[in-house]
Amino acid sequence: MRILGIDVGSTSVKAVEIDSAFGRYEIHDYHEIARSPSLDAAATLAQLRAALSKQPDKIIVALPSSQVTFRNLTLPTRDRKAIQASVGFELEDELPFEADESVYDYSVLSQSKNTTTVHVSATLRKHLVAQLSTWTISGIEPDVISTEAWAYRAILNRVLLQGASTPKPKGPRPPKSKDGAPDSQDPVLLAQIGHERTTLYVHWQGTPQLARELPWGGRDLTAAICQKYQIPVEQAEAAKLDHGFVVPNAQRSDATPDQVEFSDTLLESLERLQAAIKQAELSAKNVTHRPLSQVYLSGGTSLLPGLAKVLEERLNVPVRPLQALSSIATSGVTYSEQTDAQFLLATALGLSLVGPERTLATNFRKGEFAKAGTSRDINWATLRRRSRPASSRASSCSRASTTPNCAKPTSSSKKACAPFSRRSLAARCEPTWPTLPRSKRRSIRSSPSSARSRACWAPTPIRPTSSCANSPPPSHATSWWT
Repeated sequence: MRILGIDVGSTSVKAVEIDSAFGRYEIHDYHEIARSPSLDAAATLAQLRAALSKQPDKIIVALPSSQVTFRNLTLPTRDRKAIQASVGFELEDELPFEADESVYDYSVLSQSKNTTTVHVSATLRKHLVAQLSTWTISGIEPDVISTEAWAYRAILNRVLLQGASTPKPKGPRPPKSKDGAPDSQDPVLLAQIGHERTTLYVHWQGTPQLARELPWGGRDLTAAICQKYQIPVEQAEAAKLDHGFVVPNAQRSDATPDQVEFSDTLLESLERLQAAIKQAELSAKNVTHRPLSQVYLSGGTSLLPGLAKVLEERLNVPVRPLQALSSIATSGVTYSEQTDAQFLLATALGLSLVGPERTLATNFRKGEFAKAGTSRDINWATLRRRSRPASSRASSCSRASTTPNCAKPTSSSKKACAPFSRRSLAARCEPTWPTLPRSKRRSIRSSPSSARSRACWAPTPIRPTSSCANSPPPSHATSWWT
């Protein structure tokens, strides 16, 4: 099955094709179509559809995190209908908007003896209608409209699971948290830094805990360069991509005054990102009661040299890029840093439909927003042609059961073969023998309703003829009739 995950960004549309079969998957190809300022998202998506060599079996997209809210609810029941009724009742007090104006979907995360933990995602109806309108104009009909939080959950579960399964190097064990649990049990934060927005996602024990969208990205760094050096936006963007960097405190002594000045220009804008990550860390700690153990960076702006080191110094938390595609590639392919950073969300969306949890994916395309099914014309002639042999056999069997030849074996048949076995007698005298239940067989054998039934089902045991006189009689010749 070919799965296509699509990420609609502010500067380009990125898509990843994943081939999945029997629980295994492989990244088939990835595409990036640049968005022109004169074209809207629908026109760019139409170009992506034309670039695909094969129509995918499943298409999955995601609503922006700014348009979605989610809750993790624990319900005191395991009954499916009770869970469905309880989710709607609980959301009335949890949603920041009216329930009549919202659309929600839930997924079961875990179940214990008497409780069920569900992940509920909700969005406004108008946001979903606007997204569906854009996709309809582009000619692409997504099968699943999910959330970014659920996609990041799918890929982080795989990345962290593979990291836990790798052999640990010899030496001292990693430090433990205050309550004695290893650091792998602590929450992690993913910062997906794009051109116009940044998504902060907190992951703990395999479930989403927090997802926030910050209106900050690489565009703000470009604006800082443009304002500092009084140059056009295009020139500032090129300077950021080709020569941009930030200098950590440990390396400031080795940098020139011009380099320090350029770095401070970007660091001043980065303070907003640092404050947002710190606030997300405090919110996650209030929920999980544990500190962050790792901060992962992704997105095109995360490729800024020195960014990970600067954030690590200021946050006092290990920070490193999330090389998701390279770490989950089953064929051993290593992707470039740029590919790993830019195609994370599209890959995460595709992976949410792979494996045993593919049926649990959050999907807003249900009910009135469900995708219209495609019907196929039925070839009745082909069905009649295929069913003819079976009907002819049935009619021949019914005719054979009424002929007098089935009444009793003839003498010629006795001479031509050995004594009748159970299988051969049933095949000759009653073609429908294998389909009869055992209780019916006994009633037919014992019923003296007709001479034909007595002849077929209660024959006299056949003795060996002269041609097989030396053959011993079968042991079951008379016993199976009694």
